[in-house]
Amino acid sequence: DECLAEQPNDAQMAERRAFLLTQLGRFEDALEIYSELVDVHPEVPPLHLARGQVLIILGREQPAVDEYRRAIELEPTYGEAWRALANIKTRPLSGDDIQRMTSLLAKSRESQINLEFALGKAFEDAGVHDCSFAHYRSGNELQSAGAFNARNATQDHVNRVTESIRAGDFLSRRG
Repeated sequence: DECLAEQPNDAQMAERRAFLLTQLGRFEDALEIYSELVDVHPEVPPLHLARGQVLIILGREQPAVDEYRRAIELEPTYGEAWRALANIKTRPLSGDDIQRMTSLLAKSRESQINLEFALGKAFEDAGVHDCSFAHYRSGNELQSAGAFNARNATQDHVNRVTESIRAGDFLSRRG
């Protein structure tokens, strides 16, 4: 609150506060901040997603769906919004939604994991269990590969830093 009071126009600070309020269970307060942010920055898909997530928690399903769809409208490859939309238990995705997500798989490497899980849920809801399982499996494989690559990248970084320290005789430079 103090940081936000010092910087009342700092959108990042406001977004962080809304996120923390959500984590603390103060959903109405978080929703108020997200709504203000969306009013000022309506072109930012993650703000619509975040507001939708708080709306779902509050049981306001239709406004949440509208927020997820707005995020997708702004960024069609936004896998997190597709996944949130797919996870609404009372509203299975339409055939058009499934076609759109399927066509996006090849276009958006970044969102592919979330799209795979969203398609898994959509096919599960439609009772097409073979397709559902295939998409869940693909999403898990991509997620596991990403985690493996992240671990490798971290280890590579540590190794490079360690070698730099050894090669530069870091300790002899202390002054």
